[in-house]
Amino acid sequence: MEKRTGQKMTQGLREHTAVRRDAAKDRKASGAGGPGRRAALAKKHSKELSLSAEAEAHMFNAFDASFRDDFEGAPVFVPFQRKKPHECGECGRVFRHKTDHARHQRVHTGEKPFQCAQCGKSFRHSSDVTKHRRVHTGEKPFTCGACGRAFNCGSNLLKHQKTHTGEKPYGCEECGKTFAYSSCLIRHRKRHPRGKH
Repeated sequence: MEKRTGQKMTQGLREHTAVRRDAAKDRKASGAGGPGRRAALAKKHSKELSLSAEAEAHMFNAFDASFRDDFEGAPVFVPFQRKKPHECGECGRVFRHKTDHARHQRVHTGEKPFQCAQCGKSFRHSSDVTKHRRVHTGEKPFTCGACGRAFNCGSNLLKHQKTHTGEKPYGCEECGKTFAYSSCLIRHRKRHPRGKH
C-alpha cells in the first residue's frame, strides 16, 4: 500500500515538474508576460498541480524517514555546545573555566604561591601581589574625577565615589537604615538586639 502511494507521489511530482518546464518554455517563446501575467500563470499552475494535504504530509514523512535512516547511529553535533562547567568538590561552586576552578581551590587548601619580594607576605593570586606592592611604592593610580583623591586599588575608588553620588545600596532589614558600604551595614547590624527564636 505504501509503495503504491509512493509511486503515485513520484508520478505526480514528475508531472508537476514537466508542466512547470512547459510553462517556462511558453513564457520564454512568447516573450510576453509582465509581472501580472507571470502571477496569473503561477496561480493557474499552482491550482492545477497542488498536492493534497495528505499527499504532502506523506511526502515529507517519507523524506524525513529516509533522512533519519542515512544518519542513524551517527553522533549528533550540537553547535556551540560548551563543555561541562567545573564544580568545586568542597563547596559546590561552579566555574566555567578550568583555570578559575584551580585558582579557587587555593581557598580550601590555604595555598598562597605568590610572594611579595620586599616583605615576604604571601598571596593566593598574582593580582593580589601587584596590588600589595603599591603599599611599598606609594603608587596610587586610581584618581577620583570629582575631588582628585587617589587610591591604590580600583575597588577603593568605587567605594569612595559613593560619597559624591550619595548612593547607599546596603539597607538594614530591621530598621530600614541604608549605608554606602557593606562593612558599615555589618557593624550596624551588631547594634540591633537579637530577638529570641
